[in-house]
Amino acid sequence: MFDMTTYGQMIYYCLDAVKALSDDTQVTEEHIMFLLDKYRATVLRQTYDSGKAKDGTNVSSGNYQLIPIDKLYLVRPKDLEANIYSDDGLDYILYGSDTHYKSNYKYSKDTKIPSVLPGFVPKVYITDLFKSVATYVDNDRFEYTNWHKYLKNFIYATIGTDRHLYLKSGNIERLELVDKVNIYAVFENPSEVYAITNPDDDLYDCGFPMEDALIPVVITNVVKDILGVMYRPHDKYNNADDDLANIAAFVRQNMKQRYVKDTQDGE
Repeated sequence: MFDMTTYGQMIYYCLDAVKALSDDTQVTEEHIMFLLDKYRATVLRQTYDSGKAKDGTNVSSGNYQLIPIDKLYLVRPKDLEANIYSDDGLDYILYGSDTHYKSNYKYSKDTKIPSVLPGFVPKVYITDLFKSVATYVDNDRFEYTNWHKYLKNFIYATIGTDRHLYLKSGNIERLELVDKVNIYAVFENPSEVYAITNPDDDLYDCGFPMEDALIPVVITNVVKDILGVMYRPHDKYNNADDDLANIAAFVRQNMKQRYVKDTQDGE
C-alpha cells in the first residue's frame, strides 16, 4: 500500500472511519493508540501461527523493530561465585540453576528488553569484526548450551526473565570481542521500543511497525471495537458477515482517499 505509516496517520484513519459511521461516538487519541497496539498483536498472531513465525523466514520485515545495545558487560564465573553482582540486576543468573555459574556471559546491564510477541523468534546481530548472528534460544534452554566441545565458539543469546539480554559462549576470547549487538524482533508493544530507541520523539511521528497488507485489518478491528454496540446494522436478512465486510471495505477506501490527499498535500 504505502511506506512508513505513522501512529498519527493510523489514528486519523481510525477517527475518519468512526466519524463517518457514527455521529455521537467519543474516543480519545490515546485510547485509539492503545487499541492499535492491541489489535496489531492480535492480527499478527492470527496471521502467523507459531510454526510459520518460528524462524522468521515468512514474516514481513515491516513488523520488526530494532534495538541497538551499545554496551555489554562481561560476567565471569569467579565473579558470580564471589557474589559481587548481587545488587546489579542479574536476577536471571544469580537465582537460576547452579550450572549458570560455569559459563562466561555478557549482558545488557543498562537496557531491559521489551516483551517479544510470543511465537516470534528475535534475531541478535553481533556488530563485531565477524558481523555474525547469535543463536537465540529460550531462557529455559539457555543453561544447557555450550556444553559440547565442538560448539564452544558459538555465541548463544536469550532474554532472561529479568528482561536483560544475555550472551553466552564457551570461548571467552570470542565473547570478549562482542561489545555491541542489534536486537531485531517483533515486539508486543512498539511504544516500549520507541521509549528506548527514540525517547525524545513524539510517538505520533514514529512508524507503526506493521506490514502494509495487514494495516486495513488492524484499523477495521479498532473501528469495530470503538463503535461496539453503537454500530448494529439492521440485519433482517441475516447478513452480519456482509456488514462487517462493508466496514472493512469502507476503511480501505477511506484510507486510500486520505493517502492520495496526503500525497498531494506533500507535493
